Amino acid sequence: MWFSIVLACANNPDIGPVVPEQENKILPENNVGQTDKAPPVEPPSMTPNYNPEELVTISGTVSYSGESSGEIHIEALQNNPESPNPTLLQRAELEKMGDFSLQVPKNTLSISLMIYVDLTGNQISEDDPRGYYEFQTKEEDITGIEVTILNEDEMKDAKGDKKEDKKEDKKPE
Repeated sequence: MWFSIVLACANNPDIGPVVPEQENKILPENNVGQTDKAPPVEPPSMTPNYNPEELVTISGTVSYSGESSGEIHIEALQNNPESPNPTLLQRAELEKMGDFSLQVPKNTLSISLMIYVDLTGNQISEDDPRGYYEFQTKEEDITGIEVTILNEDEMKDAKGDKKEDKKEDKKPE
């Protein structure tokens, strides 16, 4: 039965001919461990492509007073109430702290700009210093954004301060 399925695919002009996979052959000694198969294909970029006419530019400055070092990444993420994971709108790498600029789609609600120092080279992780800026886009560019990157302990302190502020707001007079 399996053979007849393969034949049906091989004779289907919409799919094209079926080509049997080549055998893995070890190459001569100077290519130890390599085979004669083609190298794996790189996956497509995770950064979406947009029509330039549908984009606005967001720009500003990013600062960090910590001592950690690593690649500096900037990501624009759209929060989606129907999904626990945000949608990546755009990603870039910054050469250094200071001025930044990124293009994102016009008329987009609930965008989180996340800028972080990648300490381990594995994208964002719990211990990476980071900063956020929340916004939405319309038809015009957004300038003057200021993002401060905080270390993990500073982020915890900032969250603790916010919780205490909420408790103070609920105290009866």
